[in-house]
Amino acid sequence: MLLTVIKAITSLALIFLATFIAKRYSVVAGMISVMPIVGLLILIWTYVENRGAQSAMVNLTRGAMIGLIPTAIFYAAAFITFSRGMNIMPVLILSFAAWGVSAAIIFHIIR
Repeated sequence: MLLTVIKAITSLALIFLATFIAKRYSVVAGMISVMPIVGLLILIWTYVENRGAQSAMVNLTRGAMIGLIPTAIFYAAAFITFSRGMNIMPVLILSFAAWGVSAAIIFHIIR
C-alpha cells in the first residue's frame, strides 16, 4: 500500500511540475513531458515489484522502444493539427487515432 501511495504522489508531482512550468515555458514543459522521467519511474516500480526479474525489465524496455514510433506520430499529428488552428478535442481525437493506427500496424508487424 505504501508503495502505491509513493508511486501516485511521485507521478502526480511530475505532472503538476510540468503543467506549472508550461504556464511560463511551454517548450520546456513539452520537453519535460516526453523526458524519460516517467520511463525512469516505471523502470524503478517494475524492478521493485518484480524483484529485479530480468525478463520483466527486458519486456518493458522492448515495449517502450517499440512505443516510441507511435508516440512520435502522436506528437507529430498534434503539432500539425494545432498548427492549423484546431481546437483541443479534434487534435486529441486525430492524434490518438494516429497513435492507435500506427501502434496497430507496428504490433501487427512484430507479431
